[in-house]
Amino acid sequence: MIRISQLKLPISHSREDLERKIKKSLPVKKAFTYEIVRQSLDARKKSEKKFVYTIDVAYNSRS
Repeated sequence: MIRISQLKLPISHSREDLERKIKKSLPVKKAFTYEIVRQSLDARKKSEKKFVYTIDVAYNSRS
């Protein structure tokens, strides 16, 4: 299992945007499953509010 922290996305993102960001952060491009461990809102800049995620990623054994 791999833990990815500090994944930042705008608050209007979609599930596909999150999965694309996870794929981009992974060292190996294989099929995976993920679990959101933490989701927080970064509102320090009111015009640029973002969600910040910590994600646990597990690679599928068949890939």
